[in-house]
Amino acid sequence: MATNQENIERFRGWFSELAKSEEYLDYDVYLYKCQDWGLNQKQAYELCSELCRLGIIFRYEHNIELEKKIFLNPSNLSKLIHQVLNIDYATMSLDTRKELLHSLRKEYNLLLSVHNKILKSAETTVSTMGWTLFVGLCCQWVLFARLTWWEYSWDEIEPVTYFTTAVEMILAGYVYYLMRRKEFAITDFSKTLVQRRYNTLSKKQQLDTLKLQQLTSKLQELETLIQSEEQLKK
Repeated sequence: MATNQENIERFRGWFSELAKSEEYLDYDVYLYKCQDWGLNQKQAYELCSELCRLGIIFRYEHNIELEKKIFLNPSNLSKLIHQVLNIDYATMSLDTRKELLHSLRKEYNLLLSVHNKILKSAETTVSTMGWTLFVGLCCQWVLFARLTWWEYSWDEIEPVTYFTTAVEMILAGYVYYLMRRKEFAITDFSKTLVQRRYNTLSKKQQLDTLKLQQLTSKLQELETLIQSEEQLKK
């Protein structure tokens, strides 16, 4: 079996040939090649880490998109990541990216603060509705108890309790199924109410939820790009 140094030289040559026509390689293809050359998955991972340390290739394993790629020309990393992630600011200098990251983070934090307040308000409203319903059910139980044991008898009150509890619950559950096409669940129903209340409050307070999502994505991409370049410079 080839030694680690022999494997390094073998893959150095293979990657050099690929780099003439390709910018990056799928990590799965690399694993298949390792398997052909007698390396298991653990050995392939360790070899890839060593090749990255030597600067022969580059792979950023802490990002869900970048971990699937092996960059064959680490010196052109910014350009390569720009192709993979389609980031318009990939050609900026590191200092410029950091300034942009700081600016975007400020804007993001402002929107996130409004988002959190609206979400908390929506959750509080739904929670209040839940407690109100609970108090109403308790009052109903007390009323039926009084009618049963003080005013009338169980034989007279039983049909009333049947129609005001079991039948109503069955009808409500069936209506929910017709509207949502799934069984009723308190958790799902609560989430739906929170989301609806959140959407209503967002429109009233003119919160741009789409912009918040875009900023979240941009921050993640920009942070990944900065971390990748800083890691390469070490």
